[in-house]
Amino acid sequence: MFLNRRPTNENALGISLSQSSLTWTLQRLLMVSAVPILLLLSRVLYSGRITYSFLLWNLFLAWLPLLLAYLSLRSLPRRPLLALIAALAWLAFFPNAPYILTDIMHLRYDDGITVLFDVLLLFTFAISGITLGFVSLRWMQVAVARRIGVWWSRGFVVMVLGLSGFGIYLGRFLRWNSWDVVTSPLSLAQDIWPRLMHPILHRHTWAMSMLFAFVLIFIYYLLVILPRMGMGEILDAE
Repeated sequence: MFLNRRPTNENALGISLSQSSLTWTLQRLLMVSAVPILLLLSRVLYSGRITYSFLLWNLFLAWLPLLLAYLSLRSLPRRPLLALIAALAWLAFFPNAPYILTDIMHLRYDDGITVLFDVLLLFTFAISGITLGFVSLRWMQVAVARRIGVWWSRGFVVMVLGLSGFGIYLGRFLRWNSWDVVTSPLSLAQDIWPRLMHPILHRHTWAMSMLFAFVLIFIYYLLVILPRMGMGEILDAE
């Protein structure tokens, strides 16, 4: 039965991290990303305006954690220092992928374009960004599972998504960027420190951060965990 199939460190959640598998995934995700870009291009050509062009930049930022995860995994085990640096950069840039979900707030009525088209446009960018992020997270989870165990890797996922909830808050409300960790670390720390020391006074920060984290965990369960559970039951039936 499926419930008796306990993942082990050796099979690492049943996902391959071979170069061919990672490259194959990257190629497919490039095709996925082409869909929202084509929709945006169609809108620009039809309306003659570059409304929502900022989505291209946000989609590019959503690609960075995936590329950093790829670099980290390909650097192991021959270049562990590079792998570690890439992994830390991945953690810093990961919130950029789900951050694109919040771009839905920019939906506006336009006399020349039906609002339904813009809803679909924003949705395709959002689902593309979240997919890029979750694929990179799944890769890193497998790497963690292979080294310290499957159950620890699940805690790793919850931790990353929790931190990402806070990261999205920092980006959406306080307008910080991932690279500010390097370019403006002191200013960033001065903004974060009072929120850590006085959580009650900054309850809005933690309420929104927990909301973002909860939604990310919920979507991760829907898109990653639940489909694999269903597939296991199908395989058992066979």
